[in-house]
Amino acid sequence: MTRFRVWAAAAVCGALSLWLAAGNSRADSSENPEQDPWQQIQALHWVHGPNNVPALQNATFQLPGNYIFLDTNESDDFLRITENIPGVPEQIFAPDDFHWWASLDFSEDGYVKDGEKLDNEAILDSIREGTE
Repeated sequence: MTRFRVWAAAAVCGALSLWLAAGNSRADSSENPEQDPWQQIQALHWVHGPNNVPALQNATFQLPGNYIFLDTNESDDFLRITENIPGVPEQIFAPDDFHWWASLDFSEDGYVKDGEKLDNEAILDSIREGTE
């Protein structure tokens, strides 16, 4: 019984110290503009539309007016600032007012190169056989 009380007291003290540390870090970030997430996001090198920007692999993305774009060089920074986990190379796309954002990535799954010939009938037959 005593062990449980000691463990419970230690858990409560640990949780309290984490809560206080989180509160202090939030207070520090509001006092120090370098730590403010919104200012960190604005400080990234956004490309403003209308503009043609290089997309992942060998494509070009036609960025419309009133939209912004962040290349792969800084998208990991953006994801960390927004408390997301960076993974595959991504690019970020959002409207100027930033009321939403999307990440763009490329997967070679199902990619057909220009000039590559496909046997459409064989593909369709394979789908039919797999679903019957």
